[in-house]
Amino acid sequence: MSVFFNVRRYAEEERVARVCDQVARVRSDGVAEMTTASDKYASAMESLAAVETADLDELRSYPTPPGLVRIVMEAVLLLMNGEPGRGVIDNEGPNS
Repeated sequence: MSVFFNVRRYAEEERVARVCDQVARVRSDGVAEMTTASDKYASAMESLAAVETADLDELRSYPTPPGLVRIVMEAVLLLMNGEPGRGVIDNEGPNS
């Protein structure tokens, strides 16, 4: 019987090793993707920091902003934890 238990134990160890390898690969892929996303987020935030008040004032001056401008501004507002379509491009800001 001890041979049976040794074979079974060996099979379990093999299975555990395979699962550990899979987990390590998934973790490695996740870390790589997170690093890429983090770098892109940092770059986007740097670009966002370059936006000046005059730029926003120009956007507010449009009676109806062009479609692409609206899409970009809504994306920026989402990045800034805002709500799309409120304030900056709908002439509802504090300077209106």
